Amino acid sequence: MREGLQRKAPRLSGDLQRKARQPKTKRERMRKRGFWVARPKNRSDNGEFKRGVVPIQITYLCTMNLLDDLALQEKWLDIENMMIERFGKKPNMEAMLYLIGMNELGIVPEKEFTKEQKQDLMHLAVCALLAQSGYYEYDGHDKDGWPHYKLVETPPAENLTAQEILLKQHIVAYFDEE
Repeated sequence: MREGLQRKAPRLSGDLQRKARQPKTKRERMRKRGFWVARPKNRSDNGEFKRGVVPIQITYLCTMNLLDDLALQEKWLDIENMMIERFGKKPNMEAMLYLIGMNELGIVPEKEFTKEQKQDLMHLAVCALLAQSGYYEYDGHDKDGWPHYKLVETPPAENLTAQEILLKQHIVAYFDEE
């Protein structure tokens, strides 16, 4: 082979590609599952702990314990299955917020909503959901019949995963009330 030319790596079959993407260490597996792994400063380079140091502590992203998390996932799957039965496909978070917004609005339009109105519906859903916990307060309807909420307390905005869990908790509570 001539200098400067390199051979391309052979393509892997589907099973080998999946295996190659699998997390190799415990730390990678924990991060993939949504856990944050804190690494102690007194750890040696080879991964062994120095004498007298407490091992790695694992802290979950949200304040829920494991049983609450499992119950939330089970109820969330029930809601998704209900939506699949009713609409024929699994909705994502935006679609779920859009449907809740339409339910809160209570008005069926003569023509389709504009893109801005769809965004307003999702914002309305978030306000209505977070009003359950006291983050927002109902402030009345405007002349067009759209409900308005005012911010009482800023919701915790730790990261996207924690925000999604917070919304899922409130969506589950919303459907439990309905």
